[in-house]
Amino acid sequence: MGFPCQASLREKHQVITLIKEGETIINSDPDAWNGYDIPREVRINLIFRNNTIISSNSSGYMLKAGDENPEVYNNNLDGELITGNKLIWKGNDGTSITHAVFTGYNRNVTIRYNYLERTPMGLIRKSDGMSDDSGGIAYNIINDPTKLAVAIKGMNNVRIFNNTFYSARTFSETWRPLVHIYANDNPVAPSTGTKIFNNIFYTKYQIFNITIEDSCLPGFECDYNIYWCEEGEPRFLVGKKILSFREWQKLGYDVHSRILNPGFNNTVEFVPASRLNFGKNLGSDWEKGLSVHAVWGKGDPETAIQNGPWQVGARIYKNSRARTLYVAVNGDNKNPGTIDKPFATWQMGFLSANPGDTIYIRGGRYAPPKGHIINIFGSDFHCGVCIENKKGSSDKVFSVIAFPGEKPILDCSNFSVPAFRAGIVLVNCDYWHLKGLEVTRADQVKGFGAFGIYLNSCNNSLLEQVVSHSHGGSGIRIGYASENNLLLNCDAFNCYDPHSMSGNKPYHGGHADGIEISDIFERPGNERINTLIGCRVWNNSDDGYDFYQCEGIIVMDHCWAWKNGYDNGDGSGFKLGTTKGTPEIIPQRILTNCLSFRNSKTGFDQNTANVLMKLTNCIAYNNGTYGYNFQWHNVRDSLICNISYKNGEKDILLSNQYREGNSWDRQKKLKDTDFLSLWADEVDRPRQSDGNLPEIKFLRLKPGSGFICDESGPASVSDYFKQGSSVENSSLQLFKNKDKTGKYITWIKILILIWPLYF
Repeated sequence: MGFPCQASLREKHQVITLIKEGETIINSDPDAWNGYDIPREVRINLIFRNNTIISSNSSGYMLKAGDENPEVYNNNLDGELITGNKLIWKGNDGTSITHAVFTGYNRNVTIRYNYLERTPMGLIRKSDGMSDDSGGIAYNIINDPTKLAVAIKGMNNVRIFNNTFYSARTFSETWRPLVHIYANDNPVAPSTGTKIFNNIFYTKYQIFNITIEDSCLPGFECDYNIYWCEEGEPRFLVGKKILSFREWQKLGYDVHSRILNPGFNNTVEFVPASRLNFGKNLGSDWEKGLSVHAVWGKGDPETAIQNGPWQVGARIYKNSRARTLYVAVNGDNKNPGTIDKPFATWQMGFLSANPGDTIYIRGGRYAPPKGHIINIFGSDFHCGVCIENKKGSSDKVFSVIAFPGEKPILDCSNFSVPAFRAGIVLVNCDYWHLKGLEVTRADQVKGFGAFGIYLNSCNNSLLEQVVSHSHGGSGIRIGYASENNLLLNCDAFNCYDPHSMSGNKPYHGGHADGIEISDIFERPGNERINTLIGCRVWNNSDDGYDFYQCEGIIVMDHCWAWKNGYDNGDGSGFKLGTTKGTPEIIPQRILTNCLSFRNSKTGFDQNTANVLMKLTNCIAYNNGTYGYNFQWHNVRDSLICNISYKNGEKDILLSNQYREGNSWDRQKKLKDTDFLSLWADEVDRPRQSDGNLPEIKFLRLKPGSGFICDESGPASVSDYFKQGSSVENSSLQLFKNKDKTGKYITWIKILILIWPLYF
């Protein structure tokens, strides 16, 4: 069939533009068909758009817009555009290799926004070694090809971006992968430089997602894709070697990609359950995809521009109003996430959230049989929840909250794979609010570490009334390029690492802190700030709070630590260092109204941190060695109105600190009778209904005690436990203020900016 006369033609600079659009082409003949054959005798600028082709042919083509072999007409369709078309194959020959969209021996072809249904061979790019420097295969949906979705044969630098590939066929039925990259054998020419980004590969059975010949590996890149196989782990074929997803990753491919069920609404439209914000930003040339409402007819299918984090697959969600989603123990991840049809797993809830959404986790114990996997610095973490590169904004915060009056618990004890483990891991995520969640039993196995909750390079996030306990590593960890985060009224306890080593020697218990803010990168003059208010840590094998190599600022108010340090643990309630960076002119550790008692060694430990600190109204009581150990670097720290009492070896070890109103500065000796109570059992009572610390008498000075500071001086120690931690509307205050450039900052950064006015 030749190009019909109704197509638009015009001649300009010896190039004819041919436009074919809005037509329906049907071929019911089951025999061979040469397809809708585009003339190629002269140079043509082809636009083939919004057409429908339906055929049943056992061989040949559906749309033939190129050549099979080297010949004089090659390259006459260079730069052709094939867009918005629907191709349906209704044949019954299971051995057919009918080519749906064939563009052989042409360069810089763009194939986008097309829908292919049951076509044997989907999109074919073929040549004798030609190379593209523009164009690509993007935002197409290829539904259940009987053989393969995309074939690259002897063609270099082909780009395959943001497509959705689906197969419900067994390997014996198809014997081909979804994407096949191989050399042309006549003439011999490999396919090098293929780029595969931001696609969804969904297979019902374990066919190969990608097959690539060894000769085609130079320049090959593949990453930021999503893979899902209902039958088992996704598979790949390199040369003659079958690889699992992990083996494929070890070759350097798909290191940022995920095994993740996209939760399609059905296998016709292929709309994901929610935004899949896991893609790579490919620039303005590729920012427009199919909308979730796109259909195919005589007009252009509806498109949507990438917005916020880059989405994967062909369908793109537009910005929309905030939603409320639900997760319940009796849910199903195929559900839409409504209150009547909730999701089943925390992972699905976190993944489904768009900026501004609220996810309610219903009460009950969630115990996933295996962990979701995220790669951090080359190591796989098996997690109850793992999220990467999902960023909200000050007015569109991700909120994951316990359903009012209910207690959701994430139990990670069922994980069996020997690997790093964690409860919740957020990497490069901003503006998240987690409230009322409990995470437990991310156990340690030999040769690996564990964390309860881990925020890696996350900013402007709030953990509120979060409980993390009984892990094989630290309960909560914040690290690397993380700043402006607030831990409000959180508890971390009973963490112990039974298998840690120091070289070849056992170091059991040496790496399980309650809350750890560590390895925060140095940024002189504009320090990263993280804040803790109303937190408690107890019975952790290493330290209560540990700020090892934290080069930023830590602010703490009304935080408690007790009974930390056993086995090989260091046993400090508050370990405030170490640091390696340059000392700053403003304090890097600011502690107010904090309590440290019955820890195996030190209450408050400078731990060689060479930075300014200020501690006000803090109490160290009955710790194993020292109350306050500030003996290093001759730093001019400020210790004001603090108490150190009945610690094992010495109440204080000091160097050059500024001291005012502390118990050791008084001539009078502190006695038991100065306190309302030394009965410590009050401290682990349930929190108040608003999440604040319990009201206690423990270590509170009696009215009239001579150790209460003057009203004209710093805040009175007697006010220590009057109100617990109270931050009104904390989830809103965190993102409320702007600096002079308009950037949102936390209230604590304002405190630091005005520090010279009162210190």
